[in-house]
Amino acid sequence: MKKNRIYIFLIVLFISSCTSTRKQLDIAASFNEIQNIEDDSKINKIIQPYKAAVDIEMNKVIGFSEVEMPKLKDQPETVLGNFVADIVFEFSKTIDKETDFAVLNNGGLRSSMPAGNIAVRNVFELMPFDNKIVIVSMNGKYVNKLLSYISERGGVPVSGLTMKLERMNGTIVTNEAKINGKVFSSDSTYSIATSDYLSSGGDNMNFWSSGSIKVTGKKIRDSIIDYIRLKTTENKKLKPILDKRIIIVN
Repeated sequence: MKKNRIYIFLIVLFISSCTSTRKQLDIAASFNEIQNIEDDSKINKIIQPYKAAVDIEMNKVIGFSEVEMPKLKDQPETVLGNFVADIVFEFSKTIDKETDFAVLNNGGLRSSMPAGNIAVRNVFELMPFDNKIVIVSMNGKYVNKLLSYISERGGVPVSGLTMKLERMNGTIVTNEAKINGKVFSSDSTYSIATSDYLSSGGDNMNFWSSGSIKVTGKKIRDSIIDYIRLKTTENKKLKPILDKRIIIVN
């Protein structure tokens, strides 16, 4: 039963990402009806018309990774976080070349990415939400609150930002922060790429409202798929690394 419901979710997610708003509503309504069905045979009958087509699309291999990208907890930096944050940062700079760095949250990355072939399914499982990329311009005073947030959590996915953190009296605080290689200044203004979910206060990030938000309209999930496909056309394999962009010094 649980497996069927997960599969239904993937079907609804994939189809809705490729269809009109009206069609999305129709599919969502069907999904809500299915939620109340306890008979697997009835569920199978409903999803069968979609299953074959969705399988074909979901199982398409779009790239190859030389390393596994595991979803890890309680780490200042992860290969998976670096991979996605770098993609968001790189895309954002094509929209606004003045973008200074990117910040995401670990909770938004829902599964690991395997070593070897990467299929569309892997990306949908990693990023099942329709979160879009936004670029927020903020005064350094509020960016400092963001840096404190990152420190308190012992690190989150970032790109273009390096931080040294240290433990003091049972808490983790910022020892040093550099943006694009330059020491952070509370007197400067910075442009930060993030998700619309976070910029609206998600995950207790309640400091973005002070900034000016530029909406790109690009889903993070789509930017990941596009990036992987681009690397494949360039005959390149994925090989993200840990590069000490966030470290805890003691």
